[in-house]
Amino acid sequence: MKKLFVLFTLSVFIFQATAQKRSQKISFQEARKKKLISFTGLVNSIGDKRRLKLAMKNNSKDTIQIELECGRIFHCQDPQYQPFVVIRSKDIVLAPLETKDTYVNAVCGNSGAAHTPDGYKDFKETEMGSAELVGALQDAESNHLDTHGSIQTLVWIFTNNHPIAALGRKGDTEAPAELMAIASKYKGEPVPIYHVTYHEVESGSQLTFSGKPERITSEVSIVTNEKSDIRIVIKDKSGEVIKYVQHIQNQQPGSLTLPLDISLSGLQRGEYALVVETNQGEIVNQQKITI
Repeated sequence: MKKLFVLFTLSVFIFQATAQKRSQKISFQEARKKKLISFTGLVNSIGDKRRLKLAMKNNSKDTIQIELECGRIFHCQDPQYQPFVVIRSKDIVLAPLETKDTYVNAVCGNSGAAHTPDGYKDFKETEMGSAELVGALQDAESNHLDTHGSIQTLVWIFTNNHPIAALGRKGDTEAPAELMAIASKYKGEPVPIYHVTYHEVESGSQLTFSGKPERITSEVSIVTNEKSDIRIVIKDKSGEVIKYVQHIQNQQPGSLTLPLDISLSGLQRGEYALVVETNQGEIVNQQKITI
């Protein structure tokens, strides 16, 4: 009887070990490296909701659970088209030799590339994004921010060096504070106190970037010890005034916080300074801005 019990226990242990082996969890990267899986891709979007349809095949004789990592980039064969960046991780279970379709939440990974058309299926390779991009997307996902409309801009901050101040969509009253904090953390930059918007493309798609600055909203603090004429200007890197924003005559001594909503028409993307100065050129306040 004792011998039968030992044999039964051993059989259960072997069965559990075999089952665990046959349903092993493995990252997409490791599965590709070991040639356990192969895939094909197809662009299948609904409006602005970018979806990548993956047909994933298990090349092994074991059941495997694939972890598709957020931050993974799928590149198009034609380099003129936008790559896809996975913004939400996903587990896919594949039976031995099974091929399964799965939809992936993904956004554009290159703001300067052309919009990838629906039905496109020529994907050449895949890789993980930078550690900073992956960390930012993991934080966004764990805080349930991966469905926010500004997630596309968050990706571009790391893939195309867009300014953190660009976080937000046209019509937002302010940039999403949580995403700005995440971007600041992984870019190693302070959270900006201004917000930049860009003109929309003709199609209205939030997945395509126009590259044309539209407006900047901010506020400036003015502190003077005597009555002064004050001007607010935007200067380029050389210190040349390229835009006059506002002129205040006979500003009384004291402090003033002034909200600003400035048109950026005619300005190119780049680094500038928003400067408050007296008519004599004395700088009262200055902040760096990137548009």
